[in-house]
Amino acid sequence: MIYPEFRLHSIVFASRSLAIMLLLYFTRIFNAEILLYLRGAVVIVTMILADVITNSFKDQGKTMRAMPFPDYAPHFLRNNLNRFYSISQIFATAQMFFCIGLDEAFLVLFPIQIAAFLMTCVRKSIISAGAWHFYYAAALGLNYIIAPILQYSSSTNNLSRGGFFYPTAFVAIFFRFFVPDVSKYVVWLIVYAVQFYAMYSLHLYTTVAI
Repeated sequence: MIYPEFRLHSIVFASRSLAIMLLLYFTRIFNAEILLYLRGAVVIVTMILADVITNSFKDQGKTMRAMPFPDYAPHFLRNNLNRFYSISQIFATAQMFFCIGLDEAFLVLFPIQIAAFLMTCVRKSIISAGAWHFYYAAALGLNYIIAPILQYSSSTNNLSRGGFFYPTAFVAIFFRFFVPDVSKYVVWLIVYAVQFYAMYSLHLYTTVAI
């Protein structure tokens, strides 16, 4: 039940977290602040790669959205879970722009990889498709609990740091659901510009948390 499109998406988005973790690591080791400006470039490149993959599987490709729900799951639960998945993915993308700790980037990596592992469990009949949704939603939910703790404990500029991340994430969510005609690349390039401003002018997100 691990669809080819999903497998490739999983590799691409896992690579996104790993690449940004490497940028954070080398920034700390070599004191090379300029590397942190590349976080946004990594995010944009992975979006392009994901779109190339999607276009290659137009007819037969499937992602995690194809994971069936149990028959007893009401439609409102299915719709709201899918909405939760979309919102969480947007938050995760925004987190990649603004994270300053390797643990923050790993938090985004964890649900991506656990989803693939759980799909294997479904295919081997170890768990049901309903259990897949439960555990995947729980893995995403960890970000909402742990990420704010990490963000507000790893920087002396705590309020300013959260003050940029959350508004940009909510703006991205607004455009995704209410102005879908606007290209996601336009939205995320604007977020990239905001991150650049916060780094260059306000000196935020320019240090790596230990």
